[in-house]
Amino acid sequence: MTLFHISCPQILNDPKRSWSDIRVFLPIFLGVAALSGITLTLFMADSAAVRGAAILWLILVLCLTWVAIMYGRHPDSGTVRVAHTSDRLNLVPSWAVVLANPMCMMMCVVVGGYHWATFGSGGYSAARHLRLFLIVGIIGSIWELWKLRSPAGLSITPDCIYGVRGGASVDIPWTRLRDVSIDVAHGIGGGRYIYLHQEQGSPIRVDSRLTGTDVNVLYWTVRYFLEHPEQRELLRDPEAALRRVEEAYRGADHL
Repeated sequence: MTLFHISCPQILNDPKRSWSDIRVFLPIFLGVAALSGITLTLFMADSAAVRGAAILWLILVLCLTWVAIMYGRHPDSGTVRVAHTSDRLNLVPSWAVVLANPMCMMMCVVVGGYHWATFGSGGYSAARHLRLFLIVGIIGSIWELWKLRSPAGLSITPDCIYGVRGGASVDIPWTRLRDVSIDVAHGIGGGRYIYLHQEQGSPIRVDSRLTGTDVNVLYWTVRYFLEHPEQRELLRDPEAALRRVEEAYRGADHL
């Protein structure tokens, strides 16, 4: 994986988070606080089994915090994260973003399974109800495995654009792509997105966090190769393609 820094016009700068953005993460942070309280209480118990549960709860708290941090951040301005490929421009997120959700689901399975196996026939009625985590974790883990069928990140080839694992599924030939736009969404599902407009149907929204790429660079890259079909063979050489986009738009007023 290679990290590039590309200079291009900044349509979306680094805006301060609005209250609607912060409000989305409040349930996560409140949940982390509640689980931290449970963990502290379990650590104070005399039973070794209960203290073992506390350790697992602590790991789950860390996983939830990890998810909140990963989905609360955006790629830095001008950043492009490219996988090592020889035939396409493959924009991929960092391993921390890729593993955040699967690790959280796996910990739900571990916590739920531990409680079921350890306290399922004992007198901890509240703990027995916590095996709901096992069900949630199993369903979530199956869903995460199912998502593996899609390629990680967003691939831009001379023929089409396809990806994005974890978000909207993209598979658009250049011949069907009519326009690309850029916007910020607030609230639930908020983030920085490009919108791929096809001949028919609704635009497909691509989350820049799932590409590991600054949304501005993502936008200008797609726009350049949409408007210059004769240059698309450059996409077989990722660095050459990105530098061509940089040369085309650096210092120009396209806003």
